[in-house]
Amino acid sequence: MINIFLIWLLKLFSKVVRILDFGVGSTWPGHILLSVNPFFLREFDNKFRGKIIVIAGTNGKTTT
Repeated sequence: MINIFLIWLLKLFSKVVRILDFGVGSTWPGHILLSVNPFFLREFDNKFRGKIIVIAGTNGKTTT
């Protein structure tokens, strides 16, 4: 339950960062989340039962 609250709070944080023009704010929420709960990804992986697709590399992520 705390993880859901953190996700919503950090989404709001990202929007505030954009509004105040401190940058895009797209990576800050992930850094903050992992500093608050370093086991978030492990917990998420244990609960999530869908498929995960990762887009990696240097070109094409924006258009994907």
